[in-house]
Amino acid sequence: MRAILVDDDASFLEALATQLKLIPAVQIVARARSGADGLRLATELQPEVVIVDQAMPGMNGLELTHELKQLMPAPRVVVLALYDEPEYREGAMLMGADAYIAKPKVYSELLPLLRQMHRDALPQRTRGAGLSSIQVPAYHR
Repeated sequence: MRAILVDDDASFLEALATQLKLIPAVQIVARARSGADGLRLATELQPEVVIVDQAMPGMNGLELTHELKQLMPAPRVVVLALYDEPEYREGAMLMGADAYIAKPKVYSELLPLLRQMHRDALPQRTRGAGLSSIQVPAYHR
């Protein structure tokens, strides 16, 4: 699963990338320090998932999420936020986020979520038809 990380905090980006290397199925194809750069990279690279910080200067994570969901094909978007506040979560979901995780829980929740997203996206044999279908459920944490 090809992923782009977007966060204005360089040290957090590095720490997150290090943790994501623990998941062989996740390939980090780019990192961005702004929403505008994240959108440009996602348009060029067409990742399956974009992991976005909610609070960034300029284009914030919610605006970026909305723009990402306009792309074809649209990536799955996981929004990370410093606090797990209901209004932040609701805002992210309204913008089209597939998941929302508070940063204090990022290492305990993001890795299992990405593993599950990868498993769910694997083609599955359709009964009797011999065809593959990809099922991509919504993830709301």
